[in-house]
Amino acid sequence: MHFAGLAEKKSFKDSLNQNDFNSKNYHSKKGINIYVISRDKYFDLTNHIIVWQAKLAALFHSKKLKIIIATSTADAEKKISTLIDKYNYTINNLWFDSHGKYRKGYSSFMIGSDEYDYKNIADSNHFSELKKIAAYCNQNTKVALGSCYAAADYNFPVLKNGKYQNMFGDSLLKGMGNIFNGSTVYASKSWVMAKPWIFGSENALAGFPLAKQYKDTIFLPVWKSMGEWHRYSTTFKRIETVNAIYLSHAGDILMQDEPYLNKKKAQRKLARNLKKLRPDLYDLSL
Repeated sequence: MHFAGLAEKKSFKDSLNQNDFNSKNYHSKKGINIYVISRDKYFDLTNHIIVWQAKLAALFHSKKLKIIIATSTADAEKKISTLIDKYNYTINNLWFDSHGKYRKGYSSFMIGSDEYDYKNIADSNHFSELKKIAAYCNQNTKVALGSCYAAADYNFPVLKNGKYQNMFGDSLLKGMGNIFNGSTVYASKSWVMAKPWIFGSENALAGFPLAKQYKDTIFLPVWKSMGEWHRYSTTFKRIETVNAIYLSHAGDILMQDEPYLNKKKAQRKLARNLKKLRPDLYDLSL
């Protein structure tokens, strides 16, 4: 026999079953927003700026926004599970901050050293740690892939093996939706910017980078997709086009009231930059 006070402790996640997601008890748990940032091996100015902004936002909204800096998905899961088990939280909004690598020719995002793309997102051996994180989410959770081009469904405009290859962002998005079963997953077809201030500024994540290399003609489909996001959930089982996403001061994932490219200012910027597009400005060999 065991004394009640000495019984084996179960984590919050271990105590859940599939029906708990729909239960009143589950939704009565305190919801938090989690912003996951990859810890880079090498110095990255953009990454450091984002870390600084995220930590400052969390300082002012400590009860609602939690920052996770992770070297891998397993590391992220371990830190998230510690939060969940200690405070009995559920996740309302989950943001994976990441860089997109256009030269690869396909959509992807990273958590630390782990990369996810259309080729491995359906591999249960590869996404097992993601599945553990998904256990803390429910049908009300919003999950965002903060990686450029993560929802790109157009062709990469460079011939590979004599043909054009699709970016397969739709496959990545659906794969994530299947892992985070019932939650809604968001991803951008274009750039995800990191303007100051990314928390609480409606246009901070929309727009375009200023570097000359992005004026290359191979970025034409990216320019034409500015501010366009897609979302997918196993609940409605289809990919939907939605307006640009932004973050509240406390990390809530919110949506702009109108399409980004419906704005006159954005239209003028797009037209001006399309005229500047030139070939051979972007190095594909890096």
